[in-house]
Amino acid sequence: FFIDLSQISKADFGFMSMEEDAERKNHWVTLSEDGQWRRRVFKGVDIESGLPGIYFANVIGKDYVDWLGRDKFRTLPCHTQRDLDDGSIFVQTAGDLDYYLQPDGSAKDRAIIQHLGKDAFFDILQPERKARVPDFAVRAKE
Repeated sequence: FFIDLSQISKADFGFMSMEEDAERKNHWVTLSEDGQWRRRVFKGVDIESGLPGIYFANVIGKDYVDWLGRDKFRTLPCHTQRDLDDGSIFVQTAGDLDYYLQPDGSAKDRAIIQHLGKDAFFDILQPERKARVPDFAVRAKE
């Protein structure tokens, strides 16, 4: 279903994960001036934040695959990958949906991101950092 939905919608990037994993990678909790905790969301706010990350299941659209380097996907350190008919690639990080709770879970994400190019991905530890983005994404924003 996830792959079909990504194909029908012609998604440039799509992911499926547990809500807790997505929050961990994309929400920064800060203390406000009045002493109340609030959540600050970064994912998807600005294309210059880069690709939002790697999750349990990911569909990376053809334009992003070509931009990142199609050859890199042939040696991607992931559980499963599959070329899709439209040139996109499906990437499954691990065999279990709750992999991110395991001691080496974050290492799996980091290995994939490092392999594809860390500078193209949003990083919650550096939320203000401008990621490298493709020209086609910047043109789409204008």
